[in-house]
Amino acid sequence: SVTTTLDLTLQTLAERAVEAGLEKGRTQGVGQAALVALDPRTGAVRAMVGGADFQTSQFNRAVQALRQPGSLFKPVVFLAALEQGWRPSDLISDTPITIAGWSPGNFDGKYDGVITLTEALAESRNAATIRLQEQVGRGTVRDVARRLGFSEELTPGPSLGLGVDEMSPLDVAGIYATFANGGRPVTPHGIEEIRGRGGATLYRLSTSGLPAQISDRAAATLTDMLM
Repeated sequence: SVTTTLDLTLQTLAERAVEAGLEKGRTQGVGQAALVALDPRTGAVRAMVGGADFQTSQFNRAVQALRQPGSLFKPVVFLAALEQGWRPSDLISDTPITIAGWSPGNFDGKYDGVITLTEALAESRNAATIRLQEQVGRGTVRDVARRLGFSEELTPGPSLGLGVDEMSPLDVAGIYATFANGGRPVTPHGIEEIRGRGGATLYRLSTSGLPAQISDRAAATLTDMLM
């Protein structure tokens, strides 16, 4: 007997959402999709869809597929700045920047000049994010990422803040759950208990939470900026 964390209602809605997304995406050549939803307090997986059709492909893209998260990683840079004492209203320059011959441009090819950290995050400005990263320190950003639960080796290069390191959707959901959980990291999991035929408990999830790795004030401020 295996007790999972899945919520049947949410799982049904998740499958419908993936189907609807794929229906729209097929006209653009999109053939696969994945979805994972976590309880931010516990890390329990409430819904998971690993692909368009399990009969066609058993590869679970929500857990096994590694992709560059891109701008999804940017809040880690801003969280590192907040921990160093930066404020959402502090100013950063969104102008062209070159580091060791590398020049990250904004998606729209335009620059906003001097803007607040909140504006830089809300508008997902690459130049401002990298400039902030270089002032905060790449080592600091990597340390924050590890404290958030990302265990893979991260690039030491300047492109770190633009999310060039591969992650799974489950990894990303775990990091964002930590933001929503007041800085306390969670361990994503899908099984609560396993019992044998005779009723003996073979496995039971430990309910002891992980200690806070990020200050609750910094986590709350980041959440406000994301909103």
